[in-house]
Amino acid sequence: MKPIILCDIDSVVLDWMSKLPEFLVKKKVDATKAIRAYAYGEFISLDEITGLPINDAIKLIEQYNCSEYMKYLTPYKDALAVVNLLKNDFNFIAVTAIGNSKLCAEYRMHNLQFWYPDAFTDIHVVGIGESKKDILKIYSPSIFIDDSPNYCEEGIDSGHFTIRLVRDRRPDTKATMHAKDWFEVATLINQIGWKKS
Repeated sequence: MKPIILCDIDSVVLDWMSKLPEFLVKKKVDATKAIRAYAYGEFISLDEITGLPINDAIKLIEQYNCSEYMKYLTPYKDALAVVNLLKNDFNFIAVTAIGNSKLCAEYRMHNLQFWYPDAFTDIHVVGIGESKKDILKIYSPSIFIDDSPNYCEEGIDSGHFTIRLVRDRRPDTKATMHAKDWFEVATLINQIGWKKS
C-alpha cells in the first residue's frame, strides 16, 4: 500500500479565489478586492474581501463553497505538474476547511478528480475556520501539507511531517518546513526518504 500525503486543497492544489470574483458579481457584491487579492495572491479576511460584516461574509462564502463554482476552480500549475507525478508513489487525502456539507465534499472531489485524476483517494471536510486536528489524529504520522500557519501548527502537534506551502505573507505560529511551490515540496519529501520508510 502506498504511503499517504494529507493535503489541504485551497491555495495548495486549487485556487479558491479563481471563481470568487464571478460569484460575487452574480450576488451583486463588489468584487474589486477579490480581484486584487486574486491577482496578487494576497490573503485578506472574508469581511474585507466581501465588504460585508463578518457574519454576513461567512454566510456568503458558505454559499460560494457549496456552489457549482467549486467544481471549476483552476489548479496551481506547480501542483498540477508535481501531484500528478507523486500520485504514482503516494495516495493523497484531502483535508479541507471548505464547509462540512456533503455537497461541498462532492463538488470538491469533482474538481480534484478532473485536474488530479485518481490522486485523491479520500476527502475530509470541516467548516470554515474549524480545526482539522480531529481528522489529522486519525492517521499515523505522515506528510501533511497546508498553506495556513494555524493548520500547520495542528499538523505538527498531531505528529505529522508538516510542510507549509507559502503562498502568502502570513507569519508562522510554529516553526515548520517551508516550500515556495510543489517542486520544493517534492524535494523535501525526497530528502526525508518518506516513501522508503
